[in-house]
Amino acid sequence: GLCRDLQVSRSTLRFALEQLNCAGLTWPEHGVGHRILTQTVEASRVVSRTVGVLAPVPLAQLRPSIGLWIDALKDMLHAAGCELRFHNVRSVYHDEPARALQRLCRDHTHAGWILVLSTEAMQHWFMQKGIACVIAGSAHPGVELPSVDLDYRAIARHAAGVLLRAGHRKIAFLNRRIRGAGEIESETGFLEAVTRSHYSDVDATVVYYEETVESVVS
Repeated sequence: GLCRDLQVSRSTLRFALEQLNCAGLTWPEHGVGHRILTQTVEASRVVSRTVGVLAPVPLAQLRPSIGLWIDALKDMLHAAGCELRFHNVRSVYHDEPARALQRLCRDHTHAGWILVLSTEAMQHWFMQKGIACVIAGSAHPGVELPSVDLDYRAIARHAAGVLLRAGHRKIAFLNRRIRGAGEIESETGFLEAVTRSHYSDVDATVVYYEETVESVVS
């Protein structure tokens, strides 16, 4: 059909359709093909007064510290005439989140997004799409997006230094097996403290754990 009409190969057509999907102009639909997405000029000019928070679990399951700043942000936005919308979408936290993120941003138009516990793939997708967002946490290497976080690298470096100065020489850094940018920064800081120390008898190691009690105990 299209290959014959446009006189192009299947691979060229497939690539073109992928580009249209990524640009939000079309959407693949099972049994139908690629549906053209229409948007009126009036609708595109509407400025959203909402901010979306994206997280992998329900708000009640997040760490209390995260819930506290989300509640505070909600109050601040309300005072400014805006509204905070919370989205618990586990599918966008998989290794290849492009399709799920495309669907999410198509169905929910916000002035900007706040990414909680975001993966490297998610951060790169938002950066490549140019969608306004802020990372609640650390940015992965190569990701040029605004982020707000503690300096985990400096914290871990300082903590290891405190242990070394206290006379400890056999120390371990317990880190999540599924590492976010903050965990990577923490591990880097820990190893920096060890390698830069003038102690020659340090036995330091990094131990990874799954997020279960049994894994931590083992």
